[in-house]
Amino acid sequence: MSKFLNVCQHLHSGRNTYRIVAVSFGLLCILQVAVNITLRLSVCKPKSDKSFQQGWVYFGSSLYFISSTKLPWLQSRDDCQQRGADLVIINSKEEQNFMGKFHRLTWIGLTHKAETMKWNWVDGTLLTERFVLLLVNDMKQN
Repeated sequence: MSKFLNVCQHLHSGRNTYRIVAVSFGLLCILQVAVNITLRLSVCKPKSDKSFQQGWVYFGSSLYFISSTKLPWLQSRDDCQQRGADLVIINSKEEQNFMGKFHRLTWIGLTHKAETMKWNWVDGTLLTERFVLLLVNDMKQN
């Protein structure tokens, strides 16, 4: 009879071990979900709420500063660079439409060098025909 009791006690302690392992695994899964959610929220969060209070606007994955100060192109670019940015480089029709929503004239990051007779964006890339067509179509509509 004592052997039977030892076997039953051994089986019972084995079940407890499995229960402890299962509960521990469940708690680890819950902890992992919490960590994933926290990381996702911190990574996907806008760069800073302070930016929004100072005139910055989010569009796509970029922040845009819309200044209320009217300055010449070069001074506007300097102002942007002091803020850690540059004049806008328009890469799509959507971005162009976004810039038009402010109902005011804005400088874009396009510059012309008389020596080369070519238009360049402030990052050094050449103005493409595609963008020229976007501008021409916009002018026809307005």
